[in-house]
Amino acid sequence: MSGALLINVDGQDIAVCASGSDIVVEVRDPRRFLRQAGSPMRGRRIVRAVASRLRELGLTLTVSRNGSPVLMLGAQARTTLLGRLIGVKNLTLLARKRPK
Repeated sequence: MSGALLINVDGQDIAVCASGSDIVVEVRDPRRFLRQAGSPMRGRRIVRAVASRLRELGLTLTVSRNGSPVLMLGAQARTTLLGRLIGVKNLTLLARKRPK
């Protein structure tokens, strides 16, 4: 699988690139999409279902902001403390470098 797509959702541009089993989604404000899920419980269920399905398919989704990876879901993601706390396997929250 490979390709690229630029879409606009509610005024926010989203770039999606795929190569092999890796999918990268570049968004300006990832939190905006989580807020649109409604309740935190509903957002957690959605993330859990997506992470599980990606793992089953052997795919990895990385969400990036300004070119820096923010979180990873699916096959290559490793469950972290955050994932355990919210009950989502195959979720890695990636540390962002802070500007000096």
